[in-house]
Amino acid sequence: MTETVAGRRARQMSMILALADLLEAPPPGIVHDVALLPFAKKDLLQALEEQIATNPDKGVVELFGATAVILAGYQEGVGASLVLPSPEDFQINKDDNSKIREMLQGIDHYKMQKFSNLADRESEEIYKMVQQAKARNPAMRPKTLWQRILGR
Repeated sequence: MTETVAGRRARQMSMILALADLLEAPPPGIVHDVALLPFAKKDLLQALEEQIATNPDKGVVELFGATAVILAGYQEGVGASLVLPSPEDFQINKDDNSKIREMLQGIDHYKMQKFSNLADRESEEIYKMVQQAKARNPAMRPKTLWQRILGR
């Protein structure tokens, strides 16, 4: 049985709302494992792309575009979220090398760089997808002079 357009859009919105719940109280860190997402990342990106391309509300389209880019911070195989220590957690004097070393020891630099680079590259790809989806959305196209004059 095939899904109706209305049914698909309702399913997509429920997926996006579940993602919004996660993003309201995100896990600490800068890169997270995709296992934390409420649905498969690919499915979330597809739902966001279709909503960006079809939603008539410009504000919602912009919000969904930003949300899609945030998904780049969720990568396969990260495991525990990659967290940088907060400077507030350490009373560091610029001459206190032992405390600086202690702060940096808890970071897996290889893992941090690997997944940060993956997230950066993917955020560029997602941004391009968002821009292409916006270009397909009639509500996001600039109005012509006559549309502005006639208030359409």
